[in-house]
Amino acid sequence: MMKNAASYKLLTWITFLALAIYVVLRALFVSPLHDEVATYFHFIESGYIWGDGAILDANNHLLNSLCGWISYKIFGESFFFFRLPNVVSFALYFWGIRQLTKQLEPLTGYLALLGITSIPYVLEYFAYTRGYGISIGCFVWVLVFARQTITNYKLSNIVGLYVFAFLALAANLSFLTTGCLALLIASVYFLKNIRNLGRWQVIGIPVATIAFLLACKPLVSLSMKMKEAGTLYYGSLDGLWDVTGKTLSRYVLFTDKDALCWVFALVITALLVVQLIRLIRKGLWNYLATTGGMLTFFFTGLLAMIIVMAELLKINYPEDRVGMYFVPLFILLFVYTVAEHPLAKRSVFMLVAFPVTLLLHLSLSTSIFTADERMTDAFYAQVKSHLKPESTLIGYPTMELTWALHERKAAFKNFMHLDRAFQPDADMVLVKTALLDPKTSLKGYQLVAEDREAGYRAYKRAIEPKRRPLAMISLDKNGSKNEYIDIARFDTQDNWQGKPLHIVVKGTLKREGNTPVETIVISSVKTDGSGHRYEAFDLRWYNGIQKAEIPFEMHYELPVLDTNEAGFTV
Repeated sequence: MMKNAASYKLLTWITFLALAIYVVLRALFVSPLHDEVATYFHFIESGYIWGDGAILDANNHLLNSLCGWISYKIFGESFFFFRLPNVVSFALYFWGIRQLTKQLEPLTGYLALLGITSIPYVLEYFAYTRGYGISIGCFVWVLVFARQTITNYKLSNIVGLYVFAFLALAANLSFLTTGCLALLIASVYFLKNIRNLGRWQVIGIPVATIAFLLACKPLVSLSMKMKEAGTLYYGSLDGLWDVTGKTLSRYVLFTDKDALCWVFALVITALLVVQLIRLIRKGLWNYLATTGGMLTFFFTGLLAMIIVMAELLKINYPEDRVGMYFVPLFILLFVYTVAEHPLAKRSVFMLVAFPVTLLLHLSLSTSIFTADERMTDAFYAQVKSHLKPESTLIGYPTMELTWALHERKAAFKNFMHLDRAFQPDADMVLVKTALLDPKTSLKGYQLVAEDREAGYRAYKRAIEPKRRPLAMISLDKNGSKNEYIDIARFDTQDNWQGKPLHIVVKGTLKREGNTPVETIVISSVKTDGSGHRYEAFDLRWYNGIQKAEIPFEMHYELPVLDTNEAGFTV
């Protein structure tokens, strides 16, 4: 038995090192996702993470943004260092799962550990600048300290429970439900054990509880503020299976067939029936003192809370990564339910499927989820080699930030105009292959670059258009404290209408202090005075925040000037 235990201990360390090295390599080599670049531009680089000036958006995972900002101040612009808090969180996740599976028979425990920690979809988030890796790592330790609190009620376990519940919430506001369950456990067991506690425990535990509530209060307030503003937009109210179950199944099991809804319903029902029988046999307190009882409490509690919040408060069901914590929680509950049955526990061998799928999906360049939201150095370089300073560029909206990040190192900038469909309105058009309508005419364009993993293509005009100057406005605009500064206004001429128009805005921006948004806006008005076009190009995204002066030359093209467009404002 000792020899067995020693062998599994060695195997556990080998597994950890292999997975950790893979996570580190992904953090080093995988190109940044659109969401990562958004976190960097909006929160890390600007420093506007909390309070006035901070964008109210679900992308702002506070703890992740704060860690990224500290990293930025020390190491500068480096996505590997931005990702490092999530990389470290993998160690939290792995050894937390190890703590939760140590009570199992060695082989069963190792298979559970291997299966839970090698799920490709979950593993990817430990190598991103997002809050999900940090939060799920902390969530696992909430479970660890919840078990320790129930079995050994003392101040140090309560503090551990509260600390990890707070960190999970700070990393991802959707873990408010986890914080509520942690608070419930600590409070109920305080009342249960109060007669057996020493004086310092009786004083210290309420103080720790009050500190936890005070620390969480601003996060809860922010969450409510975001709900009112409509920025908790991810997910929907379409139903638990359609939003949470189906999306998790799609990326974890690589299928989302509706028949799985009934399979999961039957399995979960069977698990809960077995746990209910154990509850009746053992009694409430003895049952909750088991790991299976604690896991059942969290699984049913979290499930009930998200259903109630969706039905009563109209808070969206968590979609894919937002509900990712259900994956390890469900597997742990499954393992602890079947582990007590000699025949049923053999089903744990099914978890070997996860390391097998990981081996099949090993990659240092792409991902299972949102593979089409990153732009590689190679694809960018191919496209850029075909562009001139005066070249116009159109791309899909989720390409804008990753393109701008690459452009920071370019000698000249090509600002991207956004369009969700292929529109032959620019010198270069970047499209997502999956969204390219077969009926779209590619006449006059040639393919010059392709990234098959990301599903990106770049098309260039075969013949460059001839352009001639129609009008020029030159002026020197002084600074202002107004939100917008009018640089230039011009009226369209009758002989321009129905023809293509190429607008060039050239100048130098001189900045004082840290401004979160430095945007050139081109807008037009109709003959009746109403607004028509509105195009914004953020100079900071393309140039960074360090330069005191930013020279810029922006080219914007209209294929056909509308007959009712009376003039433009820059």
